[in-house]
Amino acid sequence: MDATVQQLGDVVIDALRAAGYMPSTIGQYEKTIRYLRGFVAERGGVYTPALGARFAAMTTSPRTGRFSAQRRFDYRRLVTLFDGYLGTGVVDLSVRTRGGGGPRPVSDAFTVLDAAWEADMNERGLAPATRSAYGRVARGYLTFVESRGSMISRARTGPACWRSWNRSPTGGPRPRCSGWSRTSARS
Repeated sequence: MDATVQQLGDVVIDALRAAGYMPSTIGQYEKTIRYLRGFVAERGGVYTPALGARFAAMTTSPRTGRFSAQRRFDYRRLVTLFDGYLGTGVVDLSVRTRGGGGPRPVSDAFTVLDAAWEADMNERGLAPATRSAYGRVARGYLTFVESRGSMISRARTGPACWRSWNRSPTGGPRPRCSGWSRTSARS
């Protein structure tokens, strides 16, 4: 299906309005569409996924000469919407998370700890994006500790210390640690 950037842009903007996006967000999409329209006009006037990929790869700001994360997000998101529409005939505005929330622990004890963490974060009344970000970090740490052969300490009689912290490098007293994991292998 041959389509101009203006035709595709009109479809995307209509979908954004129908989905209730903020006017400022729609304005940002319109600005990016104008940039894409100029880019495609210099190269034949018809949008193709290959041209879209070249456009999305332009992540360096011509004004500053530096990488722009905002430019990368805006350009990639618009190209993804255009390509999706060309392939399916539908503008897919579904939110995509980075990596689907990250790896999750597999052992029973770590899974229970992960669930307890999520329940605690929900009780604190944090914003959904904050809970999601904290959850990814916590699960990443849990899977890291789990992958190292650690197990959950059930003892409540003092701080649990990891194997690598057993000796002070200066020969003095052991450092005070706060943790809940012990390694299963002995040093």
